[in-house]
Amino acid sequence: LPEDLRRAIVERGRVRRFSRGATVRMEGSPPAGHCAVLEGSVAATRWFSTDDHSVLHMGGPGFWFGEVPPLLRCASVVTILAQTDVEILELPLDAFDQLVRERPDYYPHFARLAIERYVVLMRQMAEVLGLDKEALLRARLADLMDLRRLDDPHSDADINVPQTDLAALMGVSRQTLNELLKR
Repeated sequence: LPEDLRRAIVERGRVRRFSRGATVRMEGSPPAGHCAVLEGSVAATRWFSTDDHSVLHMGGPGFWFGEVPPLLRCASVVTILAQTDVEILELPLDAFDQLVRERPDYYPHFARLAIERYVVLMRQMAEVLGLDKEALLRARLADLMDLRRLDDPHSDADINVPQTDLAALMGVSRQTLNELLKR
């Protein structure tokens, strides 16, 4: 996002904190605004039943979520869970509306966030359907490293993700993931 838009979001936004395991945003809830992770990490999940869900995406500092509901005026399409204690910058829906009324030239930047997510998810869906498990593991690790670089472009740090979360991202059991990691 352009620097002037970032400043406007910080000025109009509010910082919210959530404890590890907390639900930050619930699938099916009304549009609430755009959010960016400032500290910690979150997982975007989709629930199939009260006790079964799939992890679709994960992100740390610099990761945006909640971009679709304000644009389409639809309910949240995923549940966002705090994987760690997390600090979120939220641009509430009314502040978003006011901002794009005042500066219509900002709207395409918000739309770009949603379109970029769409591109990533389409690529990931194709990978799940077309790659063998070892190649899929490499692709998911590369995705997680790219997300880490959002926070620090020069980072070569370790990827700190529990095996259960990485397995869920791949749609495999933790045992299968463990075998793949040994190779």
